[in-house]
Amino acid sequence: MKNTVANFYQKLWQTHPFLMKMGVFNCFLAVCCLVSMSFDSRQLVGVSVWLKPMKFAVSIGIFCFTMTWLLSIYKYSEKWLKRTGNFFAALAFIEILTIIIPAIMGVKSHYNMSNPISAINFLIMGLAIHSTVLGLFIMAIQSFFNKINASQSMVWAIRLAWITMFLAFWGGEIMIGQSAHNIGVPDGGEGLPVTNWSTTGGDLRVMHFLGIHAIQILPLMVFFLHKINLFNNQKQLTIASILLGVCYLGVTFFLYHQAMQGQPFL
Repeated sequence: MKNTVANFYQKLWQTHPFLMKMGVFNCFLAVCCLVSMSFDSRQLVGVSVWLKPMKFAVSIGIFCFTMTWLLSIYKYSEKWLKRTGNFFAALAFIEILTIIIPAIMGVKSHYNMSNPISAINFLIMGLAIHSTVLGLFIMAIQSFFNKINASQSMVWAIRLAWITMFLAFWGGEIMIGQSAHNIGVPDGGEGLPVTNWSTTGGDLRVMHFLGIHAIQILPLMVFFLHKINLFNNQKQLTIASILLGVCYLGVTFFLYHQAMQGQPFL
């Protein structure tokens, strides 16, 4: 098992070192944000100014590692692989900067149009995110038509993860459109620990979080199902993978509907 993990880790670094370095960089930033919470008492909407950048740094770090893995199984040419990885790594760097810099300044990063600098920062963030989504959309389409170097069960986990992610992106568009993530109550009220998801009204961040991380969760679930030998053959595992993906998509849609009704997650 130890050798398998080491080989997998080495393969990722060989696939796209820059994208992997960007993932490590974001993990380092997350630790820095966590440390900053201990001596910087400043707050925004009721929580530490460093909570949001910490969560985004972790998420973007995981995203970079995941994209490296996907590039290792998508049958791209060496040139296309390098350019695609550089594209996502550069956009990840821009996005985390537009979240870290406002935290340093003690102002909101999202939906902040209070002054020209904050408005430009949010515009740059939006352009980086939408450019990333466009790149992911191309990869999602390719997963249905181009060969992927993985088992059929894993391919279906990836395909359904893409579909779920784009539902989550739709939730993100709604948040941008209304300049808030809560439904029925103002942002910044009572929330769950760490995530700060609203406990008094609907919160689109719940479905957004679950949906955008489908690309990690669904393949991992299929991987562990394969490892424990729960199914007799690949056909059975593929059927299980499809059912899992459909259920995951259904849960994400339910959380979207729940938030839009103004109901809290818990």
